Amino acid sequence: MGNYRFCGSSQIGKSHEVDDTVCQDSHFIREGKGFIVAAVADGLGTSKYSDIASKLAANSAVDYCIENISAIMPDDQILDSIHSAFEHANNLIKKEAQEDIDDYDTTLSLAVFREGEVFYGHAGDSGIIALCADGTFEEVTQQQLGEGEGKDRPVFPLINESRWIFDKFNQTVHAVFLMTDGMLNMTVPPLLAEQRYQLDHSYLYYLYEEVRDGDDIKSWIDDEIIQISPGVVNYDDKTLIVIIDGDVAITDQPDEYYEFPSDALYKSLLSQKPMAAAAAPQSVYEKVKGVTSKELWKKNRKMIILVASIVLIFSLSIPITVTFFSGGTINPETGEWERLSFRQAMQHTFNPMASGSETIMTQDEYNEIVASLDEGESILDIDIEDSIANIRDTGSTSTPANSNNNRNNTTGAPTPTPTQTQAQTPGNTVHSCNAHVCIECNRTCTLHVCTICNRTCTLHVCSNTLCNRTCTLHVCSNTLCNRKC
Repeated sequence: MGNYRFCGSSQIGKSHEVDDTVCQDSHFIREGKGFIVAAVADGLGTSKYSDIASKLAANSAVDYCIENISAIMPDDQILDSIHSAFEHANNLIKKEAQEDIDDYDTTLSLAVFREGEVFYGHAGDSGIIALCADGTFEEVTQQQLGEGEGKDRPVFPLINESRWIFDKFNQTVHAVFLMTDGMLNMTVPPLLAEQRYQLDHSYLYYLYEEVRDGDDIKSWIDDEIIQISPGVVNYDDKTLIVIIDGDVAITDQPDEYYEFPSDALYKSLLSQKPMAAAAAPQSVYEKVKGVTSKELWKKNRKMIILVASIVLIFSLSIPITVTFFSGGTINPETGEWERLSFRQAMQHTFNPMASGSETIMTQDEYNEIVASLDEGESILDIDIEDSIANIRDTGSTSTPANSNNNRNNTTGAPTPTPTQTQAQTPGNTVHSCNAHVCIECNRTCTLHVCTICNRTCTLHVCSNTLCNRTCTLHVCSNTLCNRKC
């Protein structure tokens, strides 16, 4: 009694992923003794807590029906119970919302499926579709929308009790589909509004066959909704429930019925009404031509690989191996090497001229520079840019031969310039400087005495008459510096 096969899934839409908001769709399915109850609810995007409302509506309404309906109950009592379930759900939402009921708007469509019979309650723009025993697809409900076009058409949510509809479908049903508008607009696309059939039989029959014959149908339905999303211009949340009653026999229609719309018709409609194609997913058009979801995914994957290859080839002209995979920089306070964040790496990878790019190094380069420092010397005291350039050009951190910091080749002692000798003051052995060249170690240091200012210092005063302060904009007038300080 009740040989049911069913599955359901709700997936967040691309627009909500971009906006960093939650999925506002909900669904719930429960099997009773001899019947099954399922509901879908779509929280209105303009309502702040619509995701909470949709979950409350679907879960509470289904639970109420399971607790108050039996397989032997008369039709009118089942409909009364569904009506009471809607009232129960609405009251729970009002209690949750208190005075902010407009922040809790949601739709609700519910079906009780019992031995080929479908009893339903409906409020909003979600919907129910039946696969009848004669093999035809029929819309059980119609979307409840106000006047307007597209997104400007208002939806009548659950709070509008005067819009509620409760009824029993008038045909024997083999399978039932419940969908929020994100999926419903794909199976009843505006593109087919003026055709002999308004439903996409090809896509509906594909969904039905996968649930009927599939092994892991829960995983399949999750993947199916995720895979079709990129092909849909409408990036709404999507919910789909499929329930099949295996005890109800089905008489198939001719093959042409399940192949509607044909390739030729789709191409013709797309050329005549390109704007109407907004609600027709590319994946539906592909499935009309007999392409499976897996094959579609493979096609998309090839495109992704192609794009990635182009990006990789472009990236070969920039230091991507340093910045993206192993790049780091020196912490200006601690002097420690720190790996770049993903965002920093991407910025420097695709913009080599960005500020700070010249001091990006690998950890091995950092370790080599540290190893070359004199005792008591800090990496913060040296010219990092020059050291990195030396390593990459010559494989060594030694100072270039044309530098002002030449050492005596025979004694190893520095060769002071005349200016350095004249400026040196005997006995000064306790001060340090990290802006000038030290006459003892022949490089910038903080251990020995500065020969220019005879004290601990870091910069000279700029000679520009409009500046007259320490700066990095103008050239220093000190003859031993002669650079931007």
